[in-house]
Amino acid sequence: MTKQPLADHTGTTSAPLDAADTAPGSPEHEYNSRLWAPDYAQTLARHRESGQAARCAPGVRIDLAWGAQERQKLDLFLPPAAAGPLVVHIHGGFWQVVASGKDGGSFLAPGFVAHGCAFAAVQYTLCPQIGMDGMVQQLREAIAWIWSELPQLGYSPGRTVLVGHSAGAHLAAMLALTDWKQSVHPARSIAGACGVSGLYDLRPLLATSFNLALGMDPECAARNSPLDHVNKDAPPMLLAVGGLESASFLQQTAGFAEALEHHGVRVQQSVLTGRNHFDAIEVLTDAAHPLTRSVLRLCDGEGAA
Repeated sequence: MTKQPLADHTGTTSAPLDAADTAPGSPEHEYNSRLWAPDYAQTLARHRESGQAARCAPGVRIDLAWGAQERQKLDLFLPPAAAGPLVVHIHGGFWQVVASGKDGGSFLAPGFVAHGCAFAAVQYTLCPQIGMDGMVQQLREAIAWIWSELPQLGYSPGRTVLVGHSAGAHLAAMLALTDWKQSVHPARSIAGACGVSGLYDLRPLLATSFNLALGMDPECAARNSPLDHVNKDAPPMLLAVGGLESASFLQQTAGFAEALEHHGVRVQQSVLTGRNHFDAIEVLTDAAHPLTRSVLRLCDGEGAA
């Protein structure tokens, strides 16, 4: 099987480990999603193109700086109504691919705006410029910034629902499991989260070349694994994974769902037939798709089915 580059976090592409390490069944092979989706580049290009069209819509606010660092920006899509739910999208890219960002998630915005939701596509600093602990913390800061700034922009946010893809699903889960009562916004919280093709136990990545940029040790991986932070107060969660993904990605979703259920958290798990790691998120552009309907129910305060 032809090897694919893993990441582009310094302006040059880092090569994967030796071919023996990408043998079927190895962690390197299981977690290199590009090996499981030969058309991934076309899929990502399609997302960016659709997102560009969405960002050209009237009233969209582009490149709002939620922090001082270069990548700490977001695009904001507001509905005509002055109040309603807030959907925050967190992009993937294995925490390190500089080509990933908010532009690849903006294509999801029109459907949520049509439902009356404000939609924020958030971009953030990547590894190795920041560690995993810092990345999780900066996403918390991004959420707090959105909560503070939306009223200044004439919108009163109601329930906040997170939508994350791949690494973004991991970050969404960490945010959903955050005790927001200890934050600068103690009266606010996350009403629910939808994770698509997520990673919820980071320890298997320690043995892969992805960790060259992530720089995690076992303690860091445990601190930042949502699986280790599940509690009975977690909000409802929707967990989906593509049916064409590796066994390890399927198990990541199943294991996290099982842990949530064990703690009495409302969770809905789905395997998206015929979808791979990169195009699974596209189902959220279909208002009639069961996963989309479930996310909108979270926005409307109805909880996970």
